[in-house]
Amino acid sequence: MSFIVQIIDAALPGDATQRQRLIDRLVSEHQVSNAEPGAALAKLYQQLVANFPCLSSIKENAADECVWADGPLITNFGQRLAVLDIAQNQEQVLAHILKLAGELNLKVVDVQANALYYPKSQEAIDFIAAHEKPVVKEKPLSEKSVLEFVVGRLKPVFERGGFVWDKKQKWFARPVAYGEQIFRIVVEKKRDRFQIFLRARLQIAKVEEALSKLVTASSSESYIEYRYVYFTGDFFDPKVENLTELSELASNFEIIVDEKVLPFFEATLSLEKANSLTNNSEKCEFFLSWYEAEVLTLAYLVDPSRIQQTADIYRNYIAFRNFSKEAYQKPIDDIVEKLIALNPTL
Repeated sequence: MSFIVQIIDAALPGDATQRQRLIDRLVSEHQVSNAEPGAALAKLYQQLVANFPCLSSIKENAADECVWADGPLITNFGQRLAVLDIAQNQEQVLAHILKLAGELNLKVVDVQANALYYPKSQEAIDFIAAHEKPVVKEKPLSEKSVLEFVVGRLKPVFERGGFVWDKKQKWFARPVAYGEQIFRIVVEKKRDRFQIFLRARLQIAKVEEALSKLVTASSSESYIEYRYVYFTGDFFDPKVENLTELSELASNFEIIVDEKVLPFFEATLSLEKANSLTNNSEKCEFFLSWYEAEVLTLAYLVDPSRIQQTADIYRNYIAFRNFSKEAYQKPIDDIVEKLIALNPTL
């Protein structure tokens, strides 16, 4: 049975009839709009899922424990209105909503009782006192729980792009013409915090095949990896300490994946496009000391005649940063020499 709660971020008329008309209009606008939640409603969402996790972040065998009737919960939040369907523990959840809404100056409507609660009104205070239950102590985070939470939030986003979660490998993947596109998630505990590593990969069969013919093949990877910094400009992989921080970070991950990672994967469906988004002066620094052999092999496969020009992108960056030629440029020169040896006519 549905238990609907409306949360409103707008001034309401004193007249009951006019007030209901405005609420009905906000509901109609919400049903057809794709607008992002307003600031107060966005903050309410973060606080709610920290205590009552979204249905999409809960394992299938524990879905019956979720208080929300649908998910992802964020889709129920609009610019000025949120409409929530509470599946269980309705009075306890409503009391919690009223408490949070009071701090954010939001109005709450219990549709079933046709009751309107203004922020910190006596009616809201009385309902909270009657139905609020003691907050259950938050369970300590673990590498496993952090990973499951992030995967739960990102899974709906990746599934829209045709990616499938591989629990064993701990990555999302989809097949493409040249091999496979992968998005890997790794969680490591660092003292009292958990560091989350997000890595996009292009697994290119022809690159692996070409590298197998080179002397350096034993030290090379069979993929090209694009780290967190490639998409965000942030050299440090993020860390979280508690569930609230994790929930906020997961929301940021959703935006990064939707606005940057998935478009990147769509733009790299061919080797030519993958090469142009990899071997360029803006992004070349992210592959030095890690994937020189792989990215230069990709460039060679796309256009063997331009391998020296591509290598110059890296040489120029090394010179600009005044890096050691022995440590940074020599490996590039070595791999270029070996690639040219594959086609002596160059």
